[in-house]
Amino acid sequence: MNKPFVTRDGNCRVITSVFAGTPDDLFLKISPLRDIRERIFEIRFDLFSYHEIRTLNEILGYMKIREAPFIFTYRTEDIDDAREKYILAAENGALAVDLDIALKDLIEDFTGRVPVILSFHGDGKWVLKNVIGMMEDSNADSYKLANFYENLTGFTEDLAIISRFRQKVENPLSFIPMGKGNEILRVASACLVSDFAYSKLDAESAPGQLTYREMSSLINTCMSLRQKR
Repeated sequence: MNKPFVTRDGNCRVITSVFAGTPDDLFLKISPLRDIRERIFEIRFDLFSYHEIRTLNEILGYMKIREAPFIFTYRTEDIDDAREKYILAAENGALAVDLDIALKDLIEDFTGRVPVILSFHGDGKWVLKNVIGMMEDSNADSYKLANFYENLTGFTEDLAIISRFRQKVENPLSFIPMGKGNEILRVASACLVSDFAYSKLDAESAPGQLTYREMSSLINTCMSLRQKR
């Protein structure tokens, strides 16, 4: 097991998810940011138009030159392709790699290299307890559980399950209630049970994302009110 890329210190770190058509498009998006070295970006490589090694090398080279901290995510069912791209990212400065639970057999490839975020993305029909069982049996360094919610009842039931899971483990985790109109649920989850949360730079990489500024401001307000109680 590796040292996680975030700590469980009572705060929730906001990650900015980014993608673009080409590396040049990404550079144009990120370059104007004044706080590029203070943020953590998620490179959603699967959402780029091209997935060749050359494209990835251009992206990684730019992030290194700009000293922009990042985690790397590549959603694919091709395990050999995934291994190649994730290893390249790990060797070129990624703070962590985000592996979908379907690729959990790759976790051991990164022991001693870079922290692994084991992630699950559900459609709202999965039983979260079963997913948590699979995660507990892994050797991941952090956990991310994202699920779709169409009503408050389903969210609160799963929030309670995640809260109990959090009490059992020491690993950082993130619980993400996806879906249009669920922005406030994302904030609630970030404040109550998550050590890291996700935001958008411009376009959403998942439904319901707020911008980095919006997410950070709302989380800080929430945390401040909790401390004053």
